[in-house]
Amino acid sequence: MIVDVGLDAVISAFIRNPELSSIQYKARQNTIVMEMILTDNIDCQKQQLFLRRTTAALKMLHQLKGKEALKLSIEFCNQGNISILTLYRDAFTLTEEEIDLYVRLAGLEFSNMLLRETDESVLQNNKINDIKKRLMQNINHKNDRANNIFAYRDRGKMFVFDK
Repeated sequence: MIVDVGLDAVISAFIRNPELSSIQYKARQNTIVMEMILTDNIDCQKQQLFLRRTTAALKMLHQLKGKEALKLSIEFCNQGNISILTLYRDAFTLTEEEIDLYVRLAGLEFSNMLLRETDESVLQNNKINDIKKRLMQNINHKNDRANNIFAYRDRGKMFVFDK
């Protein structure tokens, strides 16, 4: 199924990128939501500049790939002393390259503010593939394909739930 490609991409990216604090898959809308936490409030002008540049870069990647995103939206939400940076994407056209580009751009723009959940033990590629395979099998073995997946990090551990 085409959605599996997007889910596979987001699970791979979530495992590899400690900057991604949570991901959600909303089955009814076929939307993937990815959040990163910034340790300070971002002023409106800097938000708009980042949104323009990042959206343009992601659209350029889509043009190079010959694909068009069905849904592409980036938002900032200031809450207390932090900002939450959220990417909304359709599960059909999302790729690992796009997620990596998005995370890198956020890392370049907000390098000293981006919260990274790190673990002392670095995952090797075979462990990443085992985790991915297990998660995809659990998702695909459900009778109802309308799974709503939510994953987040806490103290170096990754938690994945089927809501």
